[in-house]
Amino acid sequence: MGSISPLPNPEAHLHRPWHAETILQIRTGPIKTPFKTTPETSAIYKSPHTAPIFLSKAGLTADEHAYADHNHPDRALHQYSALHYASWKAELPHVRRLFENGAFGENIITDGRMNEWNVCVGDVELVGIEELGEEIRGVFRESLRQGVESEEGRLGGGVKGEWSECVVLEKVRESRDVFRMVFERVEKEDEPKEVQSGSHVRLRLANGMTRAYSVISGTSNHFELGVALNHESRGGSKYIHDTLKSGDVLSTSEIIASFPLIPDAENHIMIAGGIRITAFLSAAKQLQENGGKYHLHYLVRSTEDIAFNDRLKALGENITIWDKSTGKPFDAPSIFRTITPKTHIYTCGSTRLTTAIKALATTHSFPLSNLHFESFSAPESSAEAFEVEIATYRSVFR
Repeated sequence: MGSISPLPNPEAHLHRPWHAETILQIRTGPIKTPFKTTPETSAIYKSPHTAPIFLSKAGLTADEHAYADHNHPDRALHQYSALHYASWKAELPHVRRLFENGAFGENIITDGRMNEWNVCVGDVELVGIEELGEEIRGVFRESLRQGVESEEGRLGGGVKGEWSECVVLEKVRESRDVFRMVFERVEKEDEPKEVQSGSHVRLRLANGMTRAYSVISGTSNHFELGVALNHESRGGSKYIHDTLKSGDVLSTSEIIASFPLIPDAENHIMIAGGIRITAFLSAAKQLQENGGKYHLHYLVRSTEDIAFNDRLKALGENITIWDKSTGKPFDAPSIFRTITPKTHIYTCGSTRLTTAIKALATTHSFPLSNLHFESFSAPESSAEAFEVEIATYRSVFR
């Protein structure tokens, strides 16, 4: 392992292209309950690992994951540029002692030239050969550790492609807490691209925040989203619900297909918690029209939380709505009793939901490579509701 010393004038290096840098530390850590103010578990506290270590698609063998959706090829390794630590210390001087290498739970410590300004999702970097997955946003857990207010998106940047201005064409209420938003690009592309299923886009809001949302349908010139109000919002969904209106213009990223269907799957099982239904509306429509085998499970707390009713009705018997208010909690174990090895399961929901699905897959010896998870932000309340009992683990997930 190399010695760690910061580069002079770190901010000057952030926007420069990079070609190579040295790995100074490999860090791993166990799951703990490290925070004084909450029983939340985390593996953010890691220590340098000096012996040879095996890297699989799920990460380093000695590194534990407190959240099921971290145990995934797109989240196998966490690298965060050390060049940022100087600005964190300047911004938060009362906790500056905490901003040392490894403060954000990194697995890889380098001198920091590789950062979110000069690499993009999909880039292939030679470390062995590892493909950069998604940006890891550990702001929620980091805020607990540092004792400062959490601000989603402060580690932003790194989205592949250009940003463009879009105007809000429509804002229509779909349910008690969900608005359907239609956007149109101000400077249209001559050959707009159809939105693929499993796509998302990032919005730069006028209040300075950046948020990612699933794209329901459309093209690169004209597309629609569904945005749910999080009643504990720090400004993202609250701003969109209370302030954003038809005619407003904001910047949007390139639309990225980050959660696609697996082409050779014989059966697709999709599980959506609350507003995460938007991640699957396009995929379900595609499978319905093409005669593909699939089933969509939609978890809500009450009938008032059901959004996009007209589109859901078109799916016929291929959708089950689990409405907790009717005494019908989500029966997740039933899914695993009937599926085949070539079934793929896609889950978009809270950490509790993804943890339960992964535990059930393990119980039923279902291949973890056939599980797919997506989440855009720090844990939030949602309209999903479920209870899953797993006898093998003697656990109930609520």
